[in-house]
Amino acid sequence: MRYNFTECLSILSKEDIDRVYQRILGKKEFNLRQKYINPRTRNAYLLFANSVILKETHYFVYQKINTLINQHHRLNILDLGIGEGLMWKRVLENIHKQPDITLKITGIDYSDTALKQLKINLSRFSYCGVTPIKANLSKLDVKTLPERPDIVLSSLSLHHLRMRDKLKIISKIYHLNPKLFIIIEVDHNLEMIRDARLRNISATLLYKDVFDTVRSMTDTRHREQILNNFYYDEYVSILKSSRLGLGEKYIALSDWSSILCGSGFKINDIKISFTGVNNVYKIGILEMRR
Repeated sequence: MRYNFTECLSILSKEDIDRVYQRILGKKEFNLRQKYINPRTRNAYLLFANSVILKETHYFVYQKINTLINQHHRLNILDLGIGEGLMWKRVLENIHKQPDITLKITGIDYSDTALKQLKINLSRFSYCGVTPIKANLSKLDVKTLPERPDIVLSSLSLHHLRMRDKLKIISKIYHLNPKLFIIIEVDHNLEMIRDARLRNISATLLYKDVFDTVRSMTDTRHREQILNNFYYDEYVSILKSSRLGLGEKYIALSDWSSILCGSGFKINDIKISFTGVNNVYKIGILEMRR
């Protein structure tokens, strides 16, 4: 064990300590790809994605898409880290079909399994064309995109990139010159904290709120699946990782804002769409233009 986790575990509830400690002692390593490969992990993530936690975030995206498509009647959207398109299912269900509107979504993801499910999930929306592209976001070549996007969106994906790769993808999006660029991310700092002890305490405060929030906002059966098959493993992977090895490289919205403004974007709006029960776990939205 690389670090002494006693200080971190003392912050958690007894139930969480027991579950987390079992995972610290175990040899299993959490990998983001399990979200699509392991059926239990995938189901836990699906429950989270369809929970009340992301409801307001998805509604915000719906409002933006609905306004623009009514104005322009044709939209090309680039989604960075689209996964199975769970957000788009919610959004498209609320957009009223009109004869003269066309919506095209190009979805980037590294998982064949997710992209295959994406096409299935969105196939019933006849006015929406979907182009799945398998690619790692850090190596995305925007010259290969089928069309220049009107909207670029990333929901809970860019935090998996190292800072240098965040900067690269933001620069690429800037040169695409979309009408709108939306980033949805957890408003919390982990990547910028160099000291391992402080980073682990910061992560523990965040995930304590995640655990408590999931318990308070989902029913008993779902909360156990979400925590046992996803969030406990994700938290322990942070405790066991070096700063550069973090899978969840969160940065605060204020840091996102500085990076985006430094890259030439103009921030239209910054808002918190969800706050956990302890006021630590926050999901934020940045809306910007060139």
